[in-house]
Amino acid sequence: MEEGKLNLSVEGKNHFCIKNASTKDIIAAVNADFSEAFVFEPDFDWAFLYGEEESKEKRFLLLPSNENWTYLIWNVQDFKENSLMATSLSKKIDCEICYIFIDPWIATCGWTIADRGETTRSYYESHGQVLVDEGNSEIENTIRNQIKAVDGDNEWWEDKFWKLYKELTVPISQLNAYQSIEAIKGNLVGLL
Repeated sequence: MEEGKLNLSVEGKNHFCIKNASTKDIIAAVNADFSEAFVFEPDFDWAFLYGEEESKEKRFLLLPSNENWTYLIWNVQDFKENSLMATSLSKKIDCEICYIFIDPWIATCGWTIADRGETTRSYYESHGQVLVDEGNSEIENTIRNQIKAVDGDNEWWEDKFWKLYKELTVPISQLNAYQSIEAIKGNLVGLL
């Protein structure tokens, strides 16, 4: 990463890629007990989200983009709760949301595609086992068929994740072009 630039990556972060919704609309839709604007810079203390203490607080960061995408990162690890959040938030804001997660260190990936309150696709895989496989995505089907044409039945889980992520959204890493961005942080009381 370039010195003095943001260093945002997808790995290990449960995040929502929200299409065509402003930060104002998102804050109005979530059930936050507090939120505050701040400048997100390369030295951001990630302990705000991932502190060592056991906390039931649902802390979040809301990062805007200049390409019609906004990113909500939070500290909730449960796939079912993340999928419900994507669906609920997409209904409340009347937009498309992709919930995305990958952690190569624990061989886990998952995504939920929700559009205006309807979940069209939900997938979760960990340690070689598919735990959730619901709905359908034409984009995902095309990607998986392309991978299968090259690799046969030996589909590498990271290949399908990265290709799908780049096809469905503008990756959060695009924010790394900046030295800082206006952002919002806070706590959610619970699901919407």
